[in-house]
Amino acid sequence: MQKAIIRLLVLTIVSLILLLNSAAAHSADPGGRLEGLIGEREVSVELDVDQSDWYGDGNAGGVSMMSRPIAPKDGLGRFSIGFEGSDFRAGRFSNFEVDLGMVGSPGVYYRADLDDGLEVSFDQITREGELLVLEGRVRGTLTSQHLRDRTRDADDRLEIEIDFSVRIGNHF
Repeated sequence: MQKAIIRLLVLTIVSLILLLNSAAAHSADPGGRLEGLIGEREVSVELDVDQSDWYGDGNAGGVSMMSRPIAPKDGLGRFSIGFEGSDFRAGRFSNFEVDLGMVGSPGVYYRADLDDGLEVSFDQITREGELLVLEGRVRGTLTSQHLRDRTRDADDRLEIEIDFSVRIGNHF
């Protein structure tokens, strides 16, 4: 009887260790979400880990994060945030832009950069091995733009309020 209890206890402990190791390994995978408002529409979409990457030391360099398609049936394609800079934590960006692709309107997308008044803040910027962990938000107004000739339609705008919590793999 006592041997059976000890065996059961050992199996329980081993199972618990395997479960905890599996959960830790899963949290170390690239992934995450972008959530908030695009216009008046609430969105919550997964990061496309195959289309997102970063380079640098984790606080300087470049980052590209792209979502999965948001709502293709409603014309909303992929949402992307890209930036480069010398000190992300201090807000020293040489480039920061947000783009929203439109499904069913070839060559038309919405975009904005820091010159357009985007507001960007980070709650977390951490490097974990080959992963860059980012938590923050971006707010502002995207303007419709045509890819071919880069003309903007100042009357066609979308307000955005997007929070992100992502783990991006280093694919460079």
